[in-house]
Formats: sequence, C-alpha cells, structure tokens
Amino acid sequence: MLQPLENIDLQALVRRHGKKRPAAVKELRKLTGLGLAEAKEAIDQAYDFAELGGAFPTSSIQMGLAEVLKGGLGKALEETLMPGEKLIASLEGLMGQGIALTDTRVIIVKAGIAAGAMFGQKGKAFRLRDISSVEYSCALTEGRIQITTAGTVESQQGFLMKGQSFIDQVAASRQAENVCQFASNKKKQFQALRQLIQETIEAPESRDQTAAAAPAGQAITSIPDQIRALKELADMGAITSEEFERKKKELLARL
Repeated sequence: MLQPLENIDLQALVRRHGKKRPAAVKELRKLTGLGLAEAKEAIDQAYDFAELGGAFPTSSIQMGLAEVLKGGLGKALEETLMPGEKLIASLEGLMGQGIALTDTRVIIVKAGIAAGAMFGQKGKAFRLRDISSVEYSCALTEGRIQITTAGTVESQQGFLMKGQSFIDQVAASRQAENVCQFASNKKKQFQALRQLIQETIEAPESRDQTAAAAPAGQAITSIPDQIRALKELADMGAITSEEFERKKKELLARL
C-alpha cells in the first residue's frame, strides 16, 4: 500500500542506503508512487540535511520547509546565526533571496544583486518578540513574505520612493531587508512557513528564549514602546494613520 511522502522517515531511508542515492530514490518511489523527478528531489534534499548533521526538525523536513541554503545565501545565514541558535526552517526565495526561522529569530538573507552587490551577501535578523506582523501575499508569478517590526516602513513593493524608475523600483523591492520574494510555484511552502513563524512567535517558550538570547545591555522593546515608535513615524508622515492604527491593534492584541 502506497504511503504519503510526509509519512516517510527520509533520514532513516538515506542512512539505510548510505551513498547509494539511486537505490534510495528507487525505494522511495516504491513506497510512495512518486515520479522520478519528485523522488530524486526529495532524496537529494534528505542527503543535504544529513550532511548538515540533521540541522532541521523532522516536522520541517516533512512539510518541505527545510531547504538547505547554498552559495552566498548559505554563507549569509551562517554569518548571521548566533552560537547555539537552532535552525527550525529555511526556504530559498526568488533571485538571491532566502528566509530562515530559528528558535529565537527570523532571518532574511540576500546574495548578489539582491544584496546590493554582484558578489556580496547580507543577512538581517528579527527577534521573534519584536515582530508585530508577518505579511504574506502571492500574485500570478511571484509572492512575498514581509516581516514588520516597530520602526519598519511598509510598502506594497518593498521600500520604494516616488520618482524612481521601474528598474530602480524592482531593485529596491529585491533588496528590501525585511522582504523575501518567492516564485508562485512555491506558494504552499511559503504559506506554511508564514504559519509556522506565527505559531513560533506566539509560543510562550519562544518568547522566553528570545528574551534570554538578547545581548547583554540590549533591552527588549516593549509593546508600549513599539506603539510610541509607530506614533512618531505616523506624526512624521513615514506611515499613514491607517497603517498606524492597524499595527497598534495588532500589538495590543499581543498584550
């Protein structure tokens, strides 16, 4: 009887076959009825995870939320992770963009042009406790996840300025530090990641770990302080009154 892929222990399967990937692919196809391309992709990812020493939780692997970021994205993530920080999930986005969830932070990484340099890379981390919203949207060809904290100015296209050319606007959208764009064929994975991020933010243990992970001398911004910061942005005209009221409502709901 065929089994769904999420019921298969891929790590046990690859350990059983060692370096014989074709044999692992063959067994997976026999167990699940997957096509060759799908089975090969699942096995290749399982081997990547094994090489990382089982860095991801089994649940993330089964949900398809454990893509190994490579090249500049992998380097940016490695440089941004703190000692002892546990990786929960990661996905590669569109054109040199990636996003990762850890036990204390959400990390958005950029490489190449998306990082603002042909051969550069960068990572931006957002503590779970500081995140006020996780926005998700997806159109016909691409979508985006946007992380919002107090002091972050939102825009439908990233951080755009009036008078920019179309090319400049696209570049600004790609380079926005709090936005990870993705191809629409990965929308289910990014929807699941958005939900997982939200659940992790709301988990009491995550709040405790985030507070414990704060560097010495660096205070965790309280919700009233975040609201005051947003009010200052509204008074300056950096955000609209509607945006301020919406964020204020979201923050007060977390008290």
